[in-house]
Amino acid sequence: MCKRFVDIIQFVRAGRCAIALLVSIGILFTSSSSSLAQAADTSEKPKSGKAMLEKKCEIPDKYKKKWTEPEKWAWKEICAGRVANLNGERRAKVLNPINPKREILDFKQSKYDEKFLAKRTLSSRFLRTILKTERFFSVDSLRGVWIMGAYFQDNIDLSGLSIERSLTISHSRSQSGIVMRHFKASERAAFIASSFEGDIRIDTASFDDTLSIINVRFDSLSLKDTKINGDLVASLSAYNSEFDMDVVSIKGDLYMARVKFFHVALKRVKVDGFFNMSDSKFKGKFDTSSLTVGDDLLMRDAQFDEPVMLESLTIQSDLDMRGATLSGLDLTGARITGNLRLGYRCKFDRSSCKDKEKKKIIWKNYIDSRKESHPPKLTLRNASFGSIINTGDAWPPDLELNGFTYKRFESDESKTLSERGSDWFINWLAKDESYSPQPYLQLAGVLRNTGLGTIADDILYQNRDEQRADKKTQRFEWWRLSFLRWVYGYGYGRHIFWALLQLAMILIASGTFVIYIYITERRDRDLIISGFRDSFWYSVDMLLPVMKLREKHYEIDLETKPVRYYFHCHQIMGYLLIFFVIAGLTGLTK
Repeated sequence: MCKRFVDIIQFVRAGRCAIALLVSIGILFTSSSSSLAQAADTSEKPKSGKAMLEKKCEIPDKYKKKWTEPEKWAWKEICAGRVANLNGERRAKVLNPINPKREILDFKQSKYDEKFLAKRTLSSRFLRTILKTERFFSVDSLRGVWIMGAYFQDNIDLSGLSIERSLTISHSRSQSGIVMRHFKASERAAFIASSFEGDIRIDTASFDDTLSIINVRFDSLSLKDTKINGDLVASLSAYNSEFDMDVVSIKGDLYMARVKFFHVALKRVKVDGFFNMSDSKFKGKFDTSSLTVGDDLLMRDAQFDEPVMLESLTIQSDLDMRGATLSGLDLTGARITGNLRLGYRCKFDRSSCKDKEKKKIIWKNYIDSRKESHPPKLTLRNASFGSIINTGDAWPPDLELNGFTYKRFESDESKTLSERGSDWFINWLAKDESYSPQPYLQLAGVLRNTGLGTIADDILYQNRDEQRADKKTQRFEWWRLSFLRWVYGYGYGRHIFWALLQLAMILIASGTFVIYIYITERRDRDLIISGFRDSFWYSVDMLLPVMKLREKHYEIDLETKPVRYYFHCHQIMGYLLIFFVIAGLTGLTK
């Protein structure tokens, strides 16, 4: 503009006024028109964008008659990138899926309003249409589908759909269930704070992100042949419901914390992350088969009314059962790389935790359908653990330990393993009524590596006693074990010396008695021994090999053959005692 006005001034100075006037009018007209055009463009841009959005969100004619007013309104909200909240500010009443009795109540009136659900009713066909039809799901402004406060009268069937945006249904209720067969989702899918009066069936589905089922009520939840690349969150779910998973792969974590299920069946389920079922309650059976967990399996403060079946369980980290309530646990064939934690837990600092604040594992009797009571049992047959971290009172009255292997046995209380003493470990092994030498040998080996050799010897000694008392032991074996027990204590530690000491005392006492009777009957004053004291030392000297306490003891000629033969055997037993001591110390007799 300024440059053009400079040109005009130059024209005026040149004396060409008329021409300059015409040129100036033309320049001003063109400049003003261009400015107005630019202003018009800037004012029309938002209008054209809004019009474009309205055009994209426009409902085709064939759906205008099929869709209800709530469905039309919901689509406009979803298309605009907002949550289709049917519990909006304009609606005085709020849908309460968890407590349906309250959802029909207004804050000002208590009568039932038939129009209440009609304003929130959506159909499964509507949901399937906006998820499946390219016309709807390709809208640029569509961030995902989030429906809140809806009421579905029919079954929500999403089978065969493949969606690339998120799907969330929250604070809604359905008179039926959900079917998601051959369903694929590229982003997260979530069902939150909703109630379904039917089943949730997810079969042969694939989720590239997290699948969340949080605070949802349903009759049963079934996942079969399903792959989840994110997490599976099934927390705060409904009571008296069934949860069934078969051939499911979860790349993330599995959350089942604070759930209330009646029956749980997990078969051939693989979780790459951790599996959390803390603070949950299970009224019925909890049955798993070939469950694999890549991290921790957390069962802290969980409650199980029936025995828990965890056969062929594989955990790459820890199995934490602190504070749980169990009526039985079967870990047959389990493989746990980390720790089996059976200690106690505190909400706050363990160092300042009082006894009342400690949450320990609780074992209770199982009441079957016949109202018969069964004591709790922990089955560890053929299981393998890295370590057992426990308290002294963390074990049920019945154990099955045959084939159970572990690398460490640790205490989770102020009382150390050595302070528990040998009796505690022997009583722990005695909880398994069926005898097998393997549990004794396993525990003794672990304790010996820990530095508790004395307790290990006591356990091995008890193992021999149990083998000797076992009904399956043959008579010859029984006699052999009896001989080993009384002669040198099976060759284990201090038991060797106690057995040899007892045998030596018996031999010395019998030798003293024999020689004392011999000298009393002969009444030979030429004998160098007389009286009970000399008889005692004579018996001791004859029993000790190599060593001679008194040379004259060996000059005595025992004329009576039975006495002479007895002391020959007496001397032989002395050599055998020395042999047993050496054999016991070197481990040849074990």
